[in-house]
Amino acid sequence: MALRTDHPPAAGNTFCGMVKAPTLRNVATRQAFFHNGVMHSLEQVIRFYNTRDTLPEIWYPTVGGQPKAVPDAGFPGYGLVKTQYVGGQVKKYDDLPPQFVANIDTQMPLDGRKAHSAPPMSEQNIADLICFLNTLTDGDQPPAAPASTGPCTP
Repeated sequence: MALRTDHPPAAGNTFCGMVKAPTLRNVATRQAFFHNGVMHSLEQVIRFYNTRDTLPEIWYPTVGGQPKAVPDAGFPGYGLVKTQYVGGQVKKYDDLPPQFVANIDTQMPLDGRKAHSAPPMSEQNIADLICFLNTLTDGDQPPAAPASTGPCTP
């Protein structure tokens, strides 16, 4: 992501960077998320919020540093950035003009933890949240028996 220069926000636009969240109804049926459609699955969106602050290097570009030929085994593959760097500086919120970065709520939704600390949600929390969000999908279908197998069963 890079700061767009072809469509700058209007002067004095105090709401730039503040995005009204859409409804969660039918959220599991969407194929694009966020203002620019950069995320393509519920799981990726949840992982973004879970690791935006704890692993920013997988979501935002790194300036400077040296790219590794092969990422470490533990380098997550679900982020937008697939290249791991040694050194350099991660440019968080790189697609937002600097004067509007203060509009980003770094506390919500998942408490603004420091880089490389443990993310707030466990793998089970993520799976449970995805299962819950799937229940918000409309359907003109006859009631089905509760699932007895799969990721959304107790």
